[in-house]
Formats: sequence, structure tokens, C-alpha cells
Amino acid sequence: MLKAFATPQHRRVTLMFLAIFCLAVIGTLAIGLDGNTPALVLAFAAGTGLVLAFVHPWRRAREFIYLLCASGLGFVVFVVLHNLFEAGADVAASVWLLPAILEVLGVVAFLAAIFVCPPAFVIGLGGALIMFFRGRKGGHPEPPA
Repeated sequence: MLKAFATPQHRRVTLMFLAIFCLAVIGTLAIGLDGNTPALVLAFAAGTGLVLAFVHPWRRAREFIYLLCASGLGFVVFVVLHNLFEAGADVAASVWLLPAILEVLGVVAFLAAIFVCPPAFVIGLGGALIMFFRGRKGGHPEPPA
């Protein structure tokens, strides 16, 4: 993540991807996510922009493989968290304000599982393959860490 802000060039690209993320989120909220295809496309664009904002300077296949594994594990963790927060909101229905907080956390976990983890998985897989074949084709080894 620190590489994304290390140089002016990387900082500029990072801010561009974060702007795409923000605009896509605003567009999704303006349209409404209730089964609208354009809103779903914008939500996936927001997730993709958020992931790309931090991984665009990576140049090693190993980093993308870590992203691939983390996104798969993150999907499972966020689905479990969503279910735990929803169950906790039902159990704590009599406590003031706690069910609302747990429901918001459950929605955030659900949205992360659906709109961030799949783009991260695809970017991790694509980036790992591209960097692997780029290193083999050019005869250049991976740059050192």
C-alpha cells in the first residue's frame, strides 16, 4: 500500500483510481442498488477502482498471488461476519442502538464480500499470470522485494 504513494507518478494514479471509486459509489447510491444492472456495474467498478488504487505499482507475481489468496479468504471471512452481525442484531433487539450498529456492520461486510473480494480475486489472478509470463518471456527475473 505504501508503494501507491511513494512517487508522484504512483500518487497521481492512486488518486485517479480513488476518484473512480468515489464517483462509482456516488453513481451507485444515486441509482439505487436494488437489482439495477447499471448500479451493479458501478458497484463492481467501485470495488475494482478501490483494489487497483493500491495494487497498481506492484511488479511481482508473488504480490498478486498474495492478493488472490487474501481475496478468497476475505470472501469467506466477510460472509461469516455478515451472518454473525445479522444474528447478533436479532439477539440484541432489546438493547438500545446496538441492533442498528450490528446491522450496519453486517451490510458493510456483505458489500465487501460481494463487491470487493471478487474484483480483488480477478485482479490477483490476472496480475499473477501477467507478471509470471512477463518474467518468463523477457528472461528477466522478478525484481527484488
